[in-house]
Amino acid sequence: MLDKNIYFVEIWGVLLNHVYPHTTTSQLGSDETIVSALRRVYPHDMRRFYDQAEDVLTWSWILLAPSATRSILRLTHWSDHLERAGLPPVPLWVSLQMLRLQHIDAESLSRLIALISRHRRAYRWWGDSAILLIVRMLRHARIASPSSFEKITTLFLDVLDAHLNQQRRTLHSRLPIITYWCNRVLSLMSLPVSLHPFRSMSFQQAAQLTLMRYMQNHVPTIPLNREGYRAIAALQTMHRKTATEKDWARLKSINWPPWEQKVLMGAIIRPRIYSGRFSRVIKVLQRTQESGYPLRNAEIAMQVLAGWDTDRSPTIQMRRKISLHNSGALFRPTSVDDPVVWAARVEATRTVREAWMCFCSYSTTVPVGRQVAQVYHVMFTKLFAKVSPNRSERGTMPGDGLETYPDPESARERVWVPEEIPSIEDFFSRMVKNNVRPSLRLLSDLLDHPETSLDKGLQYVSCAYITSGHQCILTKPEEQNFQNLIRVLKVMPNHFSRAYIGLLARPNTPKGAPWRFFGEAMGRRLVGPVFVGSLLEKSGIREPSIWNAYFAALFQHAHDKFDSFRKLQLTTIWMRACQALCSVWHTVPLNYMTFESVAHLAFVTETMSKATQLADAPTDPGRLMISKKMFMVAASGSSRREFCSFTASTNILHSVPRGDAIEAMVWVLATAQNSSSVDDMVQLLRWTCHHLEQIKLHGHGLSKHNLAAFKTFLTGVWALKDEDLFDEVYVATEEQMQEVEQLAGDMGGWPDDEYIATYMMFQRGKIERIRRLLRSRVRLRIGKEEVAVPEER
Repeated sequence: MLDKNIYFVEIWGVLLNHVYPHTTTSQLGSDETIVSALRRVYPHDMRRFYDQAEDVLTWSWILLAPSATRSILRLTHWSDHLERAGLPPVPLWVSLQMLRLQHIDAESLSRLIALISRHRRAYRWWGDSAILLIVRMLRHARIASPSSFEKITTLFLDVLDAHLNQQRRTLHSRLPIITYWCNRVLSLMSLPVSLHPFRSMSFQQAAQLTLMRYMQNHVPTIPLNREGYRAIAALQTMHRKTATEKDWARLKSINWPPWEQKVLMGAIIRPRIYSGRFSRVIKVLQRTQESGYPLRNAEIAMQVLAGWDTDRSPTIQMRRKISLHNSGALFRPTSVDDPVVWAARVEATRTVREAWMCFCSYSTTVPVGRQVAQVYHVMFTKLFAKVSPNRSERGTMPGDGLETYPDPESARERVWVPEEIPSIEDFFSRMVKNNVRPSLRLLSDLLDHPETSLDKGLQYVSCAYITSGHQCILTKPEEQNFQNLIRVLKVMPNHFSRAYIGLLARPNTPKGAPWRFFGEAMGRRLVGPVFVGSLLEKSGIREPSIWNAYFAALFQHAHDKFDSFRKLQLTTIWMRACQALCSVWHTVPLNYMTFESVAHLAFVTETMSKATQLADAPTDPGRLMISKKMFMVAASGSSRREFCSFTASTNILHSVPRGDAIEAMVWVLATAQNSSSVDDMVQLLRWTCHHLEQIKLHGHGLSKHNLAAFKTFLTGVWALKDEDLFDEVYVATEEQMQEVEQLAGDMGGWPDDEYIATYMMFQRGKIERIRRLLRSRVRLRIGKEEVAVPEER
């Protein structure tokens, strides 16, 4: 039935787009000719599936909207109209088709969930339609709105009750399929989300608990199967260590395996008195075995990451994201030498030396012909990680982050390794020599590494597991036209395209120059900000992570120091790159943007005034508009709001800003120096105060730097010593200052004058550029007045 519905909508879509391309919706609604023609051509299908042919027009109008936000708004508007008229709601398959879209912002998804929940009793729930609806909603929630997990779970339970009421006579016979549905939804809830996966896992856990309570209280009880237990264990792996688990971690010695430390008189602490010896993941896996499910490769890997190896020796409990869907570990025969188990052993270590010892054991145990890239990838991750000092006194334990720890100072306590730890290049050569080709995910990490030069990165690409045609295009970008590069990048995964763009755009030459020319002539294309900016402009790529990589590369260029000639060239590159950025941004769906994009683009906007030729130029309103637009979208997940309307927003934040993003936005507004920028700054302060609790809840908070930035520009304290410029400085009015003082008091109060002076000294370079901007305005106005006086005479 769903295919038949889509068939009719596609027919009507052809009529809308090709027969009447410039006709308004109201005119199409009154066109009885096409409606009657559709009824004549498909009379049987119309009588079978629809009451009137006009329904096809309405559904096509909803589904053929230019954006997901507009489509859901149309659906909400028409559903309200039908509800007021006492008519049945829009069929459920329209919402199902809408959820097939690639991206739905957080606000629109919440509106759609509320709409379906409101009309849930009017639908006749088919089993396949119900589970398909929940699966698609969970996919969009993982991408855009993790806070919607509990709402989706509540809707799923209501749908399940409605379905069971319709099938009450066959309840016991349908218990297996209901068990499958519930456990599959538990599994989908455990998948890592795209937006702050570790901070958002609390939403996933609350949704899992709600569903498990329903399964336990249901009569008859809906049991957990292997998939359900695995989903619970995978989500628990993302948890921080509890207090008891931290106590157990502190008892581990610095030797390997990390057994308990010895204390006074050589006595050994009895591990059985410590409840944290077995973590929550281990307890879930034990319950899995008690329920009759022997551990398989995926569960064994989680056991190793949870602190215990297959030989009952201890490892390091790790906090990691686990996504085992579409993984070969679920289908391969159970073995303690499975690649996923060895990858977990290498990862569940504290130091690079311990990880290398485990990898050497893997190389000895598994023949060369059977080695896989997954274990090499984990070892590369250990080589990439930063070495941090022991921070256990501050509450951070090994395994809580990606950092590795230094080796013990005593040679007796160090782990013995059969060979020295190789460098990244030597280890890559060893992998290629063993006939192991890097996967695209590993290749992306290699290209992302800051020490990877352009030549070395292109060499990595030449050895990757991709076709020879793609290798030829990607390894010789200077010899290809844009169309070939665009075609390859569009078929590659987003994580690879992001890493490849970042490699081409960031500084790569040993002397720190911001570009690398191919060929002898200056006029030839170059790999750098201009080349990548032009490539992105012509490609129409809309993935935000790729643009973030471009912003990050521009960020790196701004930190380099050049002579006057290179500074002049860099100024030209900045101008062309930002022109390309502003021109393409109108085609990029801003619903994807996060505060990472805001911070990067805000820095680009502020850095434009740093260039020599642009220091005296007024701020481009296009860049200012883009920065404000990105901030709005990152906060709400929707691009429909105006900047000043954020104050009235009571929704849960789509993305929680860090202090540097808020401070960067203050500086962007300050560079404009006009009355509207002051109003926007007051609105930004009001919005920040309104969402202060949510910002604190996510562990960000506001530093004194943020409040110092607000006070510096709202009060004009930065220009008090510039008597010739003070009349040009825009500051808050008396009425605004009363509100600003109250908002600052709610956020802890302004920093003292000494701190403000220190802050301005630290930011004196940026403040001096704003002074030059104002002086250029004064000179420009005086010049216009001098030209106008002779004309009047």
